[in-house]
Amino acid sequence: MSVLLRTAFDRFKGKSPQGLIKLTQSMGGGKTHNMNSLGLLARNPEFRPKVIGNDYKDDGLDKVEVIAFSGRESNAPKGIWGELARQLGRENEFKALWESGLRAPGQSEWINMLKGRPKLILLDELPPYLENARTIPVGTGDLSMLQQLLSLIYLMQPTGRSFQIF
Repeated sequence: MSVLLRTAFDRFKGKSPQGLIKLTQSMGGGKTHNMNSLGLLARNPEFRPKVIGNDYKDDGLDKVEVIAFSGRESNAPKGIWGELARQLGRENEFKALWESGLRAPGQSEWINMLKGRPKLILLDELPPYLENARTIPVGTGDLSMLQQLLSLIYLMQPTGRSFQIF
């Protein structure tokens, strides 16, 4: 967990190019607990020194915007991106992604959705969502277009201050 916290907070401060962590513990291994802990610390700067310890320096970092999606909500009518846009308070800006039929955001749409202050994006329990998404036709493909989000993460690595965990 200390590696997760150090990596995430370095990213939020703009001190690390590492913007993605895939937690790989087996079932019951604490992935969701780690995500929740990081989310609480990201959102509540007053707890960081107590929990992280003396090594933590805030370097002016205030609250981090935390957004999350659980794949157990496999029938999200606006897709993962719609739910993330809603949590960011930017649903109206991105409603074209679902109003005329669900479509995945392009690269510039993801960048516009995630720009601004540092963000922690928690994607938990993705297999149930992806299993369901494969059954929903969208154009010539299906709804399981998570690859576009992962591609964006790599594009944002050098300059972004978002950090994604799945």
